[in-house]
Amino acid sequence: MSENQEAGLISFSDADIKAGYLVQEPSWYDYKILTCRENLSKKGTSTNYFVSLRGESGEMNGVEFQIMLNTSEGFRGKIIRLFQAANGGNELTAGKPYNWKDVIGLTISGYTQRGLDQNGNSINDVSDFRPKQ
Repeated sequence: MSENQEAGLISFSDADIKAGYLVQEPSWYDYKILTCRENLSKKGTSTNYFVSLRGESGEMNGVEFQIMLNTSEGFRGKIIRLFQAANGGNELTAGKPYNWKDVIGLTISGYTQRGLDQNGNSINDVSDFRPKQ
C-alpha cells in the first residue's frame, strides 16, 4: 500500500473477535475438544499435541483457542489428566493405547488462567482437567 492510498474496510466475525479473548477470572470452564494434531518436537525426542478447544461456559463461552501438550517427562501428566477427564474421571490403564480421535467432540472442564507462551505472549493457560461437572 502506498502512502497516498487509504486502507479499505475490514470486518471480523464473532469467532474472530473471541479468538483473541484472554480469560479475566481464573476458574473451571467447560471446553469442547475440537481437533488435535501432532508434530515431532524440534529436538525429535518427544511429541507435541496441538489441541483446539472451544469454551462452552462462562466468560469462555464461544472462545476458540489452542493448547500445546507434550510427551516429555514432567509434561505428560497434563495429557493423562485430559484423558482421565474424557474418561469420566476414571483411572487410565497402564499399557493400554488411547486414541486422540476418541476425545474429539467430548466436553470436559479445564482450569483456565492467564499464562505466557514460550515467547512471552499472553495466552489462555489450561493447567488442569476434570470431567464436566
